[in-house]
Amino acid sequence: MDTKQKVFLVIDGHAMAYRAYFAMLKQNLTNQDGMPTGAIHGFFRMILKLIEEKKPDYFLFVFDPPRKTFREEMYPEYKATRAKTDEELKWQIDEIQSMIQDLGLPMHIPEKEEADDFIASLAEKINHSKKDILLEMVSGDKDLYNVISPQVHLLRSKKGVTEFEEIDPEKVIEITGVQPDQIPDYMALTGDSSDNIPGVKGVGPKTAAKLISEFGSLENLYQNLDKVKPDSLKEKLAKNKDNAFLSYQLVQLKKDLKLPDDFSKFLLTLKPGQEKVFLKRGFETLAKSWRKFVTQDDSAETTTKQTSMDQDNIGQNNMIIKTKSHWIEFWQKAQQADLLCIDTETTSVSPLEADLLGISLAYRKGKKVFSCYVPIILNGNIPRHLDYAGIDFEALYKQVQKDIRQCKIPFIAQNIKYDYLVLERHDIKIKNFYADTMILSYLLNPGVRKHNLDDLALEYLGHENITYKSLVGTGKKQKLLSEIDLDRAGEYAAEDAEVTLRVYEKILPRVQKENLWDLYRKIDHPLIFTLAEMEKVGMKIDVPYLHKLKEDFSKKLETIRQEIYDMAGEEFNIQSTRELQHILFDKLGITSVKKTETGQKSTDVHSLESVQEEHPIIPKILEYRTLAKLISGYVDPLPSSVGSDGRVHTSFSQVTAATGRLASSNPNLQNIPAQGEEGKMIRKAFIAEDGFLLLSLDYSQIELRLLAHYSEDKALVKAFQQGEDIHDHAAYYLFRNMFDAEKGVWLDTPQPEFFENSVPELDKEILHKMKQTDKFASFRRKAKILNYSIIYGVTDYGLSRNLNIPRSEAKLLIEAYFKSYPGVKKYLEKSIEQAKEKGYVENYFGRRRILPDIKTKNRFARQAAERLAMNTPLQSTAADIIKIAMIKIEKRLKKKKSRMIMQIHDELVFEVAKNEKDEVYQMAKYEMEHVGNFKVPLLVDGGFGANWAEAK
Repeated sequence: MDTKQKVFLVIDGHAMAYRAYFAMLKQNLTNQDGMPTGAIHGFFRMILKLIEEKKPDYFLFVFDPPRKTFREEMYPEYKATRAKTDEELKWQIDEIQSMIQDLGLPMHIPEKEEADDFIASLAEKINHSKKDILLEMVSGDKDLYNVISPQVHLLRSKKGVTEFEEIDPEKVIEITGVQPDQIPDYMALTGDSSDNIPGVKGVGPKTAAKLISEFGSLENLYQNLDKVKPDSLKEKLAKNKDNAFLSYQLVQLKKDLKLPDDFSKFLLTLKPGQEKVFLKRGFETLAKSWRKFVTQDDSAETTTKQTSMDQDNIGQNNMIIKTKSHWIEFWQKAQQADLLCIDTETTSVSPLEADLLGISLAYRKGKKVFSCYVPIILNGNIPRHLDYAGIDFEALYKQVQKDIRQCKIPFIAQNIKYDYLVLERHDIKIKNFYADTMILSYLLNPGVRKHNLDDLALEYLGHENITYKSLVGTGKKQKLLSEIDLDRAGEYAAEDAEVTLRVYEKILPRVQKENLWDLYRKIDHPLIFTLAEMEKVGMKIDVPYLHKLKEDFSKKLETIRQEIYDMAGEEFNIQSTRELQHILFDKLGITSVKKTETGQKSTDVHSLESVQEEHPIIPKILEYRTLAKLISGYVDPLPSSVGSDGRVHTSFSQVTAATGRLASSNPNLQNIPAQGEEGKMIRKAFIAEDGFLLLSLDYSQIELRLLAHYSEDKALVKAFQQGEDIHDHAAYYLFRNMFDAEKGVWLDTPQPEFFENSVPELDKEILHKMKQTDKFASFRRKAKILNYSIIYGVTDYGLSRNLNIPRSEAKLLIEAYFKSYPGVKKYLEKSIEQAKEKGYVENYFGRRRILPDIKTKNRFARQAAERLAMNTPLQSTAADIIKIAMIKIEKRLKKKKSRMIMQIHDELVFEVAKNEKDEVYQMAKYEMEHVGNFKVPLLVDGGFGANWAEAK
């Protein structure tokens, strides 16, 4: 008979979520939609650690109810001094509870009692009738000391989110000086500041412990109050008697809540597939940790293998090919397949610098998948393992090159663009690539940050790949794959090809079911090769100019620094938040600024911009920060990114932005500022080759034009169809009631009757008069900001900050805007309604964005999702419009010297041969303006220049 004591782990959910939130706060973790995730990460890391260490048989999360508890009804001031829970934390607690449900783990939320009461009742039951169970309570609340016994322990977080201190009866005595059953009496005297429990004023922990140890209980203490010494203590106790007994009632835990006799509903069940709960929310690291923990159990491993679609194990039919004849044998069998998967192993993550180390292929035959790895090392300087001795790389390469070039069977890959560029540089051009699993995964859920093969294997196959790091190491000790023994390297490489094929077989039906395959084939797939061509060409950089610019910027930065020191009256570290806070708020007395989460006065950009009129030092600090960022972000690093051809070759990503916009990295050229003199000076460093000019073409107000199309607002559509300035147009409607048309002057107070009944037609004569005034530029600027803010679902609070005006004024402006353009309001409301119905939004071309929080009860998260519902169709459609234009333009440039070299949001940059100047301009402008069939025209502006700044 097994007499081993079983472990029951019960988690105080709110207490641990709070702990995780503040422990992870400085890491500022967010998901793809910008929602905070630090508490979620910390919470589940904590849970994994506890399960791993305690190996519980029973498990339960208990959360406080969302409504008032009986203690608040008894004492309205209970917990009244606690700061209001951050909206960010509220959202994360909701998400944690949702994830617990999806994981299928036991959870309980009492009706009117607190989590502590339910936990105490559980402890009471175990103390009296479950002698075979050890209860481990995970909480930070001292109240629970009361139920600690040899069978009930408390785990109190000690450091971070993964270290705990175990508290048993002896530890309670050591900490408090009283027995566990005396804790309510003890706390009745000390009170609890965190819960606003008063206690007896002037009685601290040591005095309370001494009194309860001497008199045994609170009741007995007050019955023998005359025996208390000194008199001053007696007076305190007498004066605060009511508070003492009220506190006693408040700290008393309920121990009689109804619980089941059978604990089977609390059994902990961990099983393969639970990691998908983390994956679908973008928590790849947590998914891997959970998966790794679950599959430590042999039975779980067996289950995983049986869930494979083919019943055959991954890697069962892989091989390493070392000879030409061996390759021919494999290739002949592969020719019978309908589809081939290809993958490359190289020396670098940059495809334009990488040397080939080998090629992997995989194909399916019936229920089995066959894969191989062919080591091909053509660079004699590459270090290699002894296993490679005797391989005729040249002969292998020539045969592989010939066969792949001539192959008519479609190829798939994970991250086609990389393999395409690597193979092309090694004279192996594949023209029949068919699908990219990385992009297909992105199409299904663009809100997830990562679509790498390891994550896809875990999500779709329940398989944990051999990791690259586990083979080659990291940091200074990292090796090349060619330095690893060939058996291990080959197993890893062949697995990648096989897993990609298996993932494709799983993911394709889902893509087709969601009607995304057509989108992939028409836009995302051809764009791969357009971007590859752009990456190959790159942009030429004037390196000497950048060196001179750094010198100039550094001198200017030093001048600004000295001006700041003079204004401050002392030298200090401008980049130090603490020192800057001291100068601005303590020394200079600047007060009107927002607070951070920790209660400190904020020095972020928006906070300082809102008070820059208070002291001349603030504009200088903002200028200093901008210049320092330009130096560190662009002027300094750009020269080191220049290749031997004098050009920078950025890498474009199709799977980063949830809206479908492209991203740029190594270096990131899309964040180079378009506005300001300094930004313009950086753009001057991007130059054309001799005999060429740079051409910049930019969509004009594309998101506002799309707003007109989607909303079908008559005034907005008409304005764009007639070629009117939309910001002048908005300024007229928003501020017409402040303009005296007869006198041609602006009024100090608005005329409320202007929009009383209906919105009149725009009077061009009055608009002309308005534009003749000096004040019109200021009103137009406000209208422009509102035009662009509306499509992001701006609130009166947000607009008041953007325009630095009172919220009441911002509210009136938004109301005036919607009255002027009623179709816009209807569209925005309809977008939210449709998102709630479907759970996602869709753009003009059918691209989707899932909005998991569109129906959440958490206001903070729901409003963020609603803003995404309003804006994503516009931003996403704009992104696809420029992609389609790029694909068409690239095809038409094939036989020309001119080439497309950069895409930045709504702008395309070309390097144009001077003798093709007019032709390329007209062609590119035409293709950009003739995408889709919209209710308003798309308009493109642009120009030529010797450098990017001139062209812009």
